[in-house]
Amino acid sequence: MKLDEFSKARLKITVIISLISTIILSAFGGTVYYFYKQQTVLEISDELKSIAFEIARKIEKSRFDWIIMNNINLPENTYACIYNYSTGMLFYKNKVCDFNETFTGFKVIENDVIFGMKITKNFDHYHIYVGRSLIPIMVSLNKLKLILLYSIFAVSGIILIFSYIISKKILKPIKIAMDKQEKFIQNVSHDLKTPLSVISSNLYLMKQK
Repeated sequence: MKLDEFSKARLKITVIISLISTIILSAFGGTVYYFYKQQTVLEISDELKSIAFEIARKIEKSRFDWIIMNNINLPENTYACIYNYSTGMLFYKNKVCDFNETFTGFKVIENDVIFGMKITKNFDHYHIYVGRSLIPIMVSLNKLKLILLYSIFAVSGIILIFSYIISKKILKPIKIAMDKQEKFIQNVSHDLKTPLSVISSNLYLMKQK
């Protein structure tokens, strides 16, 4: 095997190993990001629903004082609002909700995710909304994405270097065998060169006679 062919083979093995490793790392990184995002969404959903149901239980009590609503503990970047059809907004905490229409379930409005539910008490309908800003979550997800990308890039670079080193060891036995074969052919050619020269000279002399 010639040196240039050996180098090409090394390069090809290096590229194949690096490519496979990068694909595996990318798939792993994508899986981590996906499940982290899903887990974050699930936790937020459960937390917003839990707060909304807590507010609903307080409203449904026979004796209800709006002052006790101020005692509701809301996590950071979270807010709550209560409406009814007759008087409009009854209560809000941390942020005033400004909705064009009522809704139930989850809804994303601008940079907020909001859970809405409706309850009835004394023939009056109450709409409860608990929302949270998505900006900190998006920042956290972007940071995770960058960490994963940089990690994949760094590990892929390390694998590229090691692949080039390993490829030399993989091809070393083949190179040794090919070098031996080439050396053997050269030796045989050299050994045959002298007899062939003698025969050629004799034939030439015979023709001259």
